[in-house]
Amino acid sequence: MFLMRRIVALLFIICFFQTCCSYASNIEVIPTTQTYSSNQNRVWSGVFQLAWNDLYNINGNRVIFAGKTPDVVNQLNNREFSYLSMPKKDYYAIASKIKHSTKRGIQHNIKKRLNIKSDLIKQARFVPQNDRIVLYGALNKDINFVTMFDNLGTAKFGENQTANYFGVNNQTKSNYSDTVHVLFYKSPHDFAISLNTQGDDVIYLYKTSDNVTFQETYKEMLFKAERYYGDGKLSEIDTLMIPYIQFKAEQNFTDLENRLIYKASMKINSAMETIIFDMSNKGLEAQPDYQKVNMKKALEVCEVEPRKFLLDDTFVIFVRGKSLDKPYFALRVNDITQFQVPNL
Repeated sequence: MFLMRRIVALLFIICFFQTCCSYASNIEVIPTTQTYSSNQNRVWSGVFQLAWNDLYNINGNRVIFAGKTPDVVNQLNNREFSYLSMPKKDYYAIASKIKHSTKRGIQHNIKKRLNIKSDLIKQARFVPQNDRIVLYGALNKDINFVTMFDNLGTAKFGENQTANYFGVNNQTKSNYSDTVHVLFYKSPHDFAISLNTQGDDVIYLYKTSDNVTFQETYKEMLFKAERYYGDGKLSEIDTLMIPYIQFKAEQNFTDLENRLIYKASMKINSAMETIIFDMSNKGLEAQPDYQKVNMKKALEVCEVEPRKFLLDDTFVIFVRGKSLDKPYFALRVNDITQFQVPNL
């Protein structure tokens, strides 16, 4: 039975990967955590901010456009995210004057460092001029948990969608005490957990339908976590369901392109970002925990209320380095069809 679940999970990942070459059509890439968007599916990573920080240093001061300056420029100029909050791998960022070798150099570097290609870079028209600037950031994130989760199959997502899930249920025999931590639990519709990975990252999963900025969402999650005094461990009678997530998204920040920088002989030619993200049940194979059966019976005798950590509706993902102070990735999931293979 365990082998069969492994095979099903592997087939799912293979089929998922085969569709990864096409970019998601309805996921908006936003430049800062302070940026508000009405798009229900949106993603942010710190890599474009890093490219902007380099532009700030090249300019020697805050970047102001000749003419009206968009609000997002003021947000970027605040430089609230820096290299200190970003892991040293999985990303590439550049702000550079355009030369004959610029395009080829970016393509070479993202292939070498991240093993990815960018359609936007491929299609971009870079005219070598000393006053022309290209801004580009890329992130390729593949999550591997401390312990491999069970493949839970298909279940409902939202009102009328279906999703493929992994997680923990009453058939699970492994112990996830080293992987899952409960940040808070108010109800099946309002909770947050953190997941440890094999690397230096912590994954936060927060079930909320609030449509605010990522900055506000993260602060709200931490506020609730600080005031939670319940059990921080996943018990044997709790259920955890997490949708498989995999997508590619690219964005031209058109509000920033072809804009002359005030009091500087520079113009932003292109401002672009690529994000690739993969979160499945991958992890180290766990040994069965035979003590769980007796513990589960003991909890049932005590009539402890089982908690349902079901990410079966709108939720948000944050990724933060374990030793870092801020998340460097955020994703809001509302339409699961943008992140999974339909009808698998």
